[in-house]
Amino acid sequence: RTDLMNRSRQVSAESFDISLGMDSTVISVQLSIDDINHIKATEMFGLSVADTWITITRDLVDDMNRNPVIAIPNGLALQATNFTPDTTRPFLLSYHFDFIFEEMTLNFNEPINVSMIDYTAITVQDALVANDSYMLTGGTATAFDYSLVLVIAFDEVDIEFFKMHPSLTTSVEDTHLTFTSDAFFDLATVPNPIIPLVDGVNATQVSNFTYYESPVFTSVRPTAGRAAGGTLLTIRGDNFGSLFGEPGEREIDVLIQFVPTLDVTVIETNTVITALTPQADVSDIGTPVTLTITIDNSALMLNISEAFTYLSPPVITRLFPTAGTQAGGTILTVYGDNFGPSTDSGEGPIVTVDIDDVPCDNVTVVNDTVLTCISPPLLPGSHNFTLTVDEVAVTEVDGFNSLDQATVESISPDSTYRFTPTQVVITGTNFGPTTDSEDANPLSVFLISEFNITECTDPIVLVEDSVLTCLALPNLGPSNISVVVDGVVSLPSDVTFFHYDDAGNFSFEVEEFLISETELYANVSVIRHDYPPFASPANVSIWAFDRTAVSGTHFEATNQTAYVPYMVNTVIFQIRITAAAFQPERLRKGEIDDVAINLLITNVSPLHGNATISRDSSILTIRAVCQIVSHVCVASWDLDQVVYYRLDELP
Repeated sequence: RTDLMNRSRQVSAESFDISLGMDSTVISVQLSIDDINHIKATEMFGLSVADTWITITRDLVDDMNRNPVIAIPNGLALQATNFTPDTTRPFLLSYHFDFIFEEMTLNFNEPINVSMIDYTAITVQDALVANDSYMLTGGTATAFDYSLVLVIAFDEVDIEFFKMHPSLTTSVEDTHLTFTSDAFFDLATVPNPIIPLVDGVNATQVSNFTYYESPVFTSVRPTAGRAAGGTLLTIRGDNFGSLFGEPGEREIDVLIQFVPTLDVTVIETNTVITALTPQADVSDIGTPVTLTITIDNSALMLNISEAFTYLSPPVITRLFPTAGTQAGGTILTVYGDNFGPSTDSGEGPIVTVDIDDVPCDNVTVVNDTVLTCISPPLLPGSHNFTLTVDEVAVTEVDGFNSLDQATVESISPDSTYRFTPTQVVITGTNFGPTTDSEDANPLSVFLISEFNITECTDPIVLVEDSVLTCLALPNLGPSNISVVVDGVVSLPSDVTFFHYDDAGNFSFEVEEFLISETELYANVSVIRHDYPPFASPANVSIWAFDRTAVSGTHFEATNQTAYVPYMVNTVIFQIRITAAAFQPERLRKGEIDDVAINLLITNVSPLHGNATISRDSSILTIRAVCQIVSHVCVASWDLDQVVYYRLDELP
């Protein structure tokens, strides 16, 4: 710049001799583009004779005898004797739009004067021949690479327009640039204006276009919520927020059916958005509506149809069962409407169930109309039942009854044959609602003996809480009765049900006779033998009658029935045989009065099962051995089954 170096450029190796190799006193050097641009870009340097000087070293050239040239050092620099100024007009080589950093990068063929840019002379249009266009209002330019590269940061008004405009600067295809010659100037002493880009002639398409990657939608949870609004949405996807190094935060908006949500927040490195739903329009309730995600005032927009449903308040139409054990653990099924998507889908709102403010466990939404849960431990009695879907609650007053432990008070009948299924009626407490009500609890009845546990099948509650019936299946022996209501076993009880076996085999055995002046008593035993364990009780009937007496009125026939209980194997019949023709002072008995008394087991009727008779008849023979008056006449029983009368005082 002067004879003393304060601005300089050392010519690079890329500059070359253009003397065509001829020895001469004149050497012509073609400066490289890089050297030229550096000189042009340096302020107040190489503009005229006054600020153009040269220094050389002795290595520049030799004379014909290989003598080096005399160096011209700094401080003794040689001023130019002639200077031809720059009159070449600059032109645009290419440009790049970057919407992430909100800037435009322009590449020129020579250095540009940053201080002389007229932003309003620059127009962005959609094609070579404009259908749509926009003129810049301002900007801030920064020069790089010897002012060959200008980076223009868009004015906020301009970038907002570009981002929102649907048919301009959305891609390479609809981004073209025009400008007048007043837009840019080079750094010459007399600045040269840019070669203009003219609409319809040489409007230049953008060479590269950097935009946000389009937002990617993966899911929204929940996909349903209360119509009043305020449901917290979690939207997952990608490219929701600013990238590292962006000049500012992106403006993210989420809309439900085109109504803005509240408190929109981007979290987890641009992959998750949270937002609160707005209040629904009445017309939108119950119908899937559109979810919209916009970035930077709709610069990028993503519409997801039928992505969210506003729910009407939940409705309970039925609770099953309406009663359960006080210990909890009852599986409850709630029928109704507006419960939202299933729990398994992971798309539903928060759903809770409370019984008198005590939460149920494992609340599971099956679908929009059915859910299940498990009742908590409760005190016995009636309780309010509350269902809450996304903070909207509905309550069934006294909707659930907590049952105390069941008890068994009686069973009818109380016994049966071991192989015969028998319908029984059981009374007690806390059996739950009647079966016909369709609100009955899970119910089982078991008969527990020392040999086996059998179920009393098809239990039906006939009277709420107190009477049930079921079919007792075969078993053996006495059984305790266990009623299981909603998985809880009834309290221990003394009430039993007996499965009897066959009654056994029955036969006669005469034990003793008692003789008086006028009567004969015979104690006759009927014996049960060959009987199984738990033999059934039975009614045994016998008949005592006379077939041989000369005097038909001498003895009276008798019919008797006796009950043989369980675990009793002998029953005694006392047969009274009356001497109706007795007259005092006469001989008591004689040969003509010999009589045979017939004994017959007419029937054995067991309470349950079968019975057999091994000896169904017996003949009692009475023979007189005393022919005179006697105060005592004793009968004896011999091995021949004959009773002999004798005088106890005679030899």
